[in-house]
Amino acid sequence: MPMSEGEHEIEQFWYAAFPGHSSFPDPGKADPDDPCAIEPLILTESAFGDCFDVLTDKCPLEVLRRYPRVITLGGIVVDKALLAKLLAYVTAGGELVVNAAHLHDSVLTNPAFGCRFGNLVESEGFGDGAKFSLRVLEPNGARAVLTDAAGRPVIVVNQLGKGRIYVVGARHNLSGTGASGKSRWLAPITEFLKRWIEPVWAVRVTTQNGAAPQVMLNKLAKGWLVTIGNHAGRHWKGMIALRLAGAGPVTVEEKWEQKAIASVRQAGVVSWKGEVPQYSFRVYRVAAAEGGTD
Repeated sequence: MPMSEGEHEIEQFWYAAFPGHSSFPDPGKADPDDPCAIEPLILTESAFGDCFDVLTDKCPLEVLRRYPRVITLGGIVVDKALLAKLLAYVTAGGELVVNAAHLHDSVLTNPAFGCRFGNLVESEGFGDGAKFSLRVLEPNGARAVLTDAAGRPVIVVNQLGKGRIYVVGARHNLSGTGASGKSRWLAPITEFLKRWIEPVWAVRVTTQNGAAPQVMLNKLAKGWLVTIGNHAGRHWKGMIALRLAGAGPVTVEEKWEQKAIASVRQAGVVSWKGEVPQYSFRVYRVAAAEGGTD
C-alpha cells in the first residue's frame, strides 16, 4: 500500500527525533566478534529527549493536560470538535504545535491561530536548497518565529490564555512539493522543536567516555527517575544534571544497584557522576530530602 503524506511525515519525524538510527539490523556493519552489534544504531539518543508519548485524537482533555507540549503529526484532521479540545488544553497552559496541513477547512477562520491562511506556494527554503510547499500565513495577532529565505513566515505563534499555539506552514514539515520517499524533515523545524522542548526537558547528560547514551526521564509524585541506557560496546562515564526547583538537600539513589550517589545542588540544578557498563543501564531516583522542594 502506498504511504500517505501523513505517514511520510511520521517516518521523517522519527528520523529527525532519532538521527542516525536504523529501522532494521545491518549485518554488513556488525562486528563478527560482538553478537550484540548485529543491531547497530537500533537504539540511539533522541534529539528531543527519549520521553514522548503518542496520543490519538480520541485522547480526553484530562489526559492532554498531563503534557506540557503537544504536536500534531500524521494523517490527523483537526476539525471543529478536536480544535475545541485542543484550544481548551492551550488556554489552560499547554503549548501546541499544529501543521496547517492538518487543519480542516472549517477551522481556518478561527481567531485562535492569530493568522489568516493563504494558498500553497513553493518556498525557496532557508538558503539551503531544500524547497518545500508553504501555506501562506498572514499574521493577525500572531508573530513569526521562523521565516524562509524570502522572509515569509514558516512558523507563527499566538498567545491564548495561559498557553501558546504555534502554526507551521511548511506542508507536513517536509521538503518537496509533495510528501514522498524523497521528502525530508526540514532541519530548521528540528532546531525549533529542540528550543521549544528544552524548557520542559529537565535533564542534561555530558559524555566523558564512551558513546552518547539514551536518556529517559519520568516524573514521580516527588522527584524524577533518570534512566541512562548504554547500547555501545564500551563502558560509559559522564555527568548527569537535572533541574530541580528549590535549594534544599536532595537524594540520588541508583535503583539497579540500590546505592546512594553523591550529588551537588547549585542554582536549581542537581548534578552527579554517572557510569554504565556496556549494553546495560542505570536508573537514578532523584528526590528532595526533608526541607527541600520538588
